[in-house]
Amino acid sequence: MSVDKFNSEGYYDPTAYEAMTTIEKEERALRAFRPIVYICSTYTREIYSANILEVEAGTNGFQGGDSGHGSRAYIRIEDMGGTDIRINPLGRDGEEGFELFPGGDCELEPMTTALKFITKALEDGAKEVHD
Repeated sequence: MSVDKFNSEGYYDPTAYEAMTTIEKEERALRAFRPIVYICSTYTREIYSANILEVEAGTNGFQGGDSGHGSRAYIRIEDMGGTDIRINPLGRDGEEGFELFPGGDCELEPMTTALKFITKALEDGAKEVHD
């Protein structure tokens, strides 16, 4: 689709042109985005305290390569009710890592349990392929 700088009556219309050009670029970018999907089994658990966390983790185990060809791991920690969690992405768009800030005493125990669950799920997934 090509965007015309002139409206239907033939008058120059830069505002509409800019808006339509921006929309067209966004649509083109969405069509160009093709996510790479990595298959791995995940395990999910809900952790109850004064708050509720849902945790999911998994890996496809060791694959004998680096980031381009090696294994993939998935980790998700989600507030399902009353959890004070703050995330600070590191680097541009979080590609350098993140900081996780559970707030309050009630968040400490479930977060510790969640991290233990994640560790076990990743270790178990790595053993299945590696052993």
